[in-house]
Amino acid sequence: MSMPSEPRKFLGLLSDGRVAKSTSADVRLVSTGVEIKLENDRTARIWPYAELHNAVPLRRDAPDVLLSLKPAGGETLFIPDPQFARLLLERAPALSTARQRLYALRPGLAAVALAACIAGSMWLLGFDPAKAVAHLIPQNTREALGRSVVTSVASNRKVCETADSRAALQRLTQRLTAAATSRPMPVRVVLLDWGLVNAFAAPGGQLILTRGLVQKAGSADEVAGVLAHELGHALELHPEAGLVRGLGLAAGAQLIFAGSSGTISNIGVILTQLRYTRIAEREADLHALRILKAAGISAKGFGDFFERIEGKPPAEADKNKRFGDFELIRTHPLTAERIAMVRAQPSYPATPAMSDADWRALRGACGT
Repeated sequence: MSMPSEPRKFLGLLSDGRVAKSTSADVRLVSTGVEIKLENDRTARIWPYAELHNAVPLRRDAPDVLLSLKPAGGETLFIPDPQFARLLLERAPALSTARQRLYALRPGLAAVALAACIAGSMWLLGFDPAKAVAHLIPQNTREALGRSVVTSVASNRKVCETADSRAALQRLTQRLTAAATSRPMPVRVVLLDWGLVNAFAAPGGQLILTRGLVQKAGSADEVAGVLAHELGHALELHPEAGLVRGLGLAAGAQLIFAGSSGTISNIGVILTQLRYTRIAEREADLHALRILKAAGISAKGFGDFFERIEGKPPAEADKNKRFGDFELIRTHPLTAERIAMVRAQPSYPATPAMSDADWRALRGACGT
């Protein structure tokens, strides 16, 4: 008589949702649910199949899976294995794209049609329908999408964080967000050990910085300028609007009413490929200048960073699109006009964005 085989083990990353850090875990699909066992735990925990939540409905060929427990939020479990989705759907079919779409859209077809009519009317009046739809996406859905982006991008890169760097980055972030808006603005900044000179905003106020950007920056004021620019994108909901444009209004309606993204299997990759328009970049620049002034941080660092990336004075900035040793993310085109706009700002009382100790902690977060 043959003995039943032991369930296959997968490698997962468990995050508590409060700090930018994940813990490796062994994951198995057992009869009662998803079994999660951390390296130092003697006993395993079980996430019942009926209580699983996924921001992105599963397809059998999904390259990775991001799970949490209902209600959505708190701990998340990321499994970067293309075989996991297929096996999970055999045990939890309610997570499938078809099942979630049917459940969510059956009572909301009229609402979807109404949203499309409103978006069409706004477009005829000169408004951006994608941005209008983005404003209707619930905040918890935006944050779930943003966490999915960060998890996807950081799946094979280390999050750089020490106690001192975390505190330093939090102080700078709080200084900028307090100046950005009078309303509460949940923002999470993650520093990745990545040589690319890069920063971008994901949905729900999730911002990503790279080691390459921090180490190439000449001062904390330069990093503050970049973060203020990304906060501008977050305030204008540019990441969410770009997602709606890239996927269509039908997917946007699903995000509004179902909290899902339809048939998307890897939303992080899609969002990092989207381009911002020149109008969006100008909006983010104007927000950055406003935020820096309100925070009492000189805008000179913002212009210095632009020129450092271009490697040329502003008059020559558009003559050569090559950035030398720098590879800046494609969604941030640099132009002489943008640099000139920053340089034209009148001076005002300002203090350094960070203390010398905080700046050293941030620059050293990824090691030498």
